[in-house]
Amino acid sequence: MEGASVVLDELARRGGSTAAPLEPAQGADGFSAEPKSDRAGLETCMPGKQEISAPPVITYRERNAAGPGNSRFLLLNLQTMITTSRTRRVIAVMTTAAALALDATALPASAQEVQPAVSALRFSAEAATVGTKLTGSVTLDGPAPAGGSQVTLWRNTYSAPSVLMPAKVTVPAGKTSVSFPATAYSAEPYDRDHAKIITPSAHLGTSLASRELVLLPTAFALSSGVARPGTGTKVAVGIGTPAPAGGATVALKSNTADIKVPATVTVPAGSPGVSFPASVASSAQSGGTGQITATWQGSTTTSAFYLS
Repeated sequence: MEGASVVLDELARRGGSTAAPLEPAQGADGFSAEPKSDRAGLETCMPGKQEISAPPVITYRERNAAGPGNSRFLLLNLQTMITTSRTRRVIAVMTTAAALALDATALPASAQEVQPAVSALRFSAEAATVGTKLTGSVTLDGPAPAGGSQVTLWRNTYSAPSVLMPAKVTVPAGKTSVSFPATAYSAEPYDRDHAKIITPSAHLGTSLASRELVLLPTAFALSSGVARPGTGTKVAVGIGTPAPAGGATVALKSNTADIKVPATVTVPAGSPGVSFPASVASSAQSGGTGQITATWQGSTTTSAFYLS
């Protein structure tokens, strides 16, 4: 947090303030409080009755942006616990924020070394059969600072099939991306026969990026679907093997007018499957169940579609 302290000191020197004005109010102990802000919102004076806890919780992010004088834009969030001086009981939490434009050349290097945001998460294939080795990559919207940027990866699914990948990856200092190994897997034999769409995500600070990944068995299969009336979702279909040149055209239909799917979907050449949209009519009744059928090269597979 050294960089934040330097920046806040610089802000205070310039007479800036990040604290939102508070109206006079009757305190929890039966007294009137007239808070005012000082030193970039880090101190709040409530004479004789209240005091601010120290230090406040400070989160900050800086983004490189085009601006005059080599300026950078700093986003600050401050959270302070306001307690009574008599009982030390927390009676309020003050959250303040600010967007500051600072001249990067006027600040020491420690204040300029800030974390960029995650801009993309990618995999070497959009669809993969169980057991396939993949390569994933994380991209930032700017170079990682000294020491690198550690990005957290989430599968966002608690059932198989899923994807094995590291819990964290580090983008090296000065770089904007890093690659990592990933594997489509299924732990249970039952799950190996089912298609599924998952959405892994990459997180850095308050930023995140996600990517749809279609996981498939080595057989012709459809994933199940669920959606509320008047909404839509995606369903996955896999043919169990990479599609030939020109792709593979799969015919689709539903057993009820409440569930709409395209008449056909094309699996791209070299891919074992693809996702397609499915929508539920606004007039459909919640709690029902429909069925989607896929046909390819004389083979047919079905899956349930639930109206939530």
